[in-house]
Amino acid sequence: MAGLTIAAMASAGGIAVLIGNPAANPEAAALHAVLVARVTACTHPEESAITAQVVQRAGAGFDRMPLRVVALSSGGTFAVLPPSSAQPNSVIELSITNPAYKDYTQHVLVRADASGIDWAGVKRFYKAPTDRDLNEMLTAATASR
Repeated sequence: MAGLTIAAMASAGGIAVLIGNPAANPEAAALHAVLVARVTACTHPEESAITAQVVQRAGAGFDRMPLRVVALSSGGTFAVLPPSSAQPNSVIELSITNPAYKDYTQHVLVRADASGIDWAGVKRFYKAPTDRDLNEMLTAATASR
């Protein structure tokens, strides 16, 4: 991922996840991706898997909508495609797994809204984010725009 790569790296147990602007990756840009995630790992980063979803507040809870993730030609690099409609005040949650690391899953939250990704609003977690974590990110998304 040449060009703009956000210093949003989550690393532990030999896995690192870099979040980048799809404009810096022609393959992702052609797919109209909202972001690119590149996994590096000590063991077989190309075997990693990423799932993504948009999370929004819904009453006292959250609505989650899965996003399409496309593996790019460079092993361990993924394009996250946008939701079918603009999502005001939302967070994109990424979950990253790799079979070499057994039950370990890394998570990344990225603030987003109808105007796009808030590149300064990236937070990494070494366990599943809590409701409090999501609320903090959503509140920050409202304040930052």
